[in-house]
Amino acid sequence: MGDLFSTWFAGDKNCDRQKNNHSFHEMKVGIFALSSPIFYTMKNFTFLLFLSLVAFTISAQSPIILSVDDIADQGQEFLITNANPLIVFVGDDTGPDHTWDFSDLTTLIADTSKWVDVYDTNPFYFFLWLSSDVAEQTGADIENDFITIEDVFNFYERDEDIFGQTGLAGIIAGIPFPIGYDETETILEFPAAYGDITNSETGFDIEIPDLAAWTEQRLRTNEIDGWGSITTPGGTFDVLRIRSEILITDTIIYADVPYGITYTTIEYRWMAKEEGIPVLQIDAQEILGIETITQVIYKSGDVADAISVQANNNFNLSVLENPSFNELNYSINFPQVAQLQIIISDITGRIMENRSVLCSNGENNFIENITPLSPGIYFLSLYQSGKILKNIKFIKQ
Repeated sequence: MGDLFSTWFAGDKNCDRQKNNHSFHEMKVGIFALSSPIFYTMKNFTFLLFLSLVAFTISAQSPIILSVDDIADQGQEFLITNANPLIVFVGDDTGPDHTWDFSDLTTLIADTSKWVDVYDTNPFYFFLWLSSDVAEQTGADIENDFITIEDVFNFYERDEDIFGQTGLAGIIAGIPFPIGYDETETILEFPAAYGDITNSETGFDIEIPDLAAWTEQRLRTNEIDGWGSITTPGGTFDVLRIRSEILITDTIIYADVPYGITYTTIEYRWMAKEEGIPVLQIDAQEILGIETITQVIYKSGDVADAISVQANNNFNLSVLENPSFNELNYSINFPQVAQLQIIISDITGRIMENRSVLCSNGENNFIENITPLSPGIYFLSLYQSGKILKNIKFIKQ
């Protein structure tokens, strides 16, 4: 419901050819060695080499297995990017030793996913503390026709056996409001491997004084239906793909009138070792049997990486033409893939332009339309995770 986990995851023939080549190579060496004094030495060496190559091939083709250590924990913060959901996506495009390419995703907005100790959340959420190990501060809102929940936190059980959601909390009509699930909604059971299927059933029943009563039932099925390699603007990763189907029944009583709706949400997550959160998550809603994509989020980095860049000062921002006329050409040289923020302001500090840019490792060139700006002195500022990296002056003529 609004987070990375809850509203936020062709080489067989070549392998045969490699194995056949190894066998042919061994046969030739064996034939050569029949009349040679080093027959036994060469045969043993070739056999060991063959075993090593086979072991390497098997290892390279093996699916990863996820443990609790691969799931976000308190004190971690990640850079995420909401991408344009208008993409071509086929949910059945999956399976063993599969390759997914989402390198052409386009950015809508950059954000962060921050994971905190449950005891650091609002004391009004205390009863969620008892069933939870970690909370995600999403900063997102949940809205329907009757209720808006602001500044949402998602609470999770996270241990050696399971990762699942225990509830959520946020501000409703100006009041901090916790919503605890009847049971933990399972997302992963550990160790998590290709082919695993898990099910859970949960829900909640709350009453918001002078506003509404809200009951929700949730029936979730998770299947790890693919493994292989995925490429996003954030990099290339070995992954498991998890498909989750959640049948949701909502009943809201507003002004003593009940309103009910049943719908199905589909979540696709691609999880990699030690990444904490999905390297990609696609959410969809099933309407008349057709899946409509509602959200695409990919991991674009770790905040710790941003702090390291700032500390080492190993980046550069430069204006390529100064003075500039109708277009501002500038370059960002950055040591890693990162979501950055560019702000153009005038000499009074008034912000004239504010937008996100996705940088790859190395030099990145951008063009900004500055036709609407009046002639004068302006500043181009580069930010990462809310911290300014560099500020340079340019002139618009």
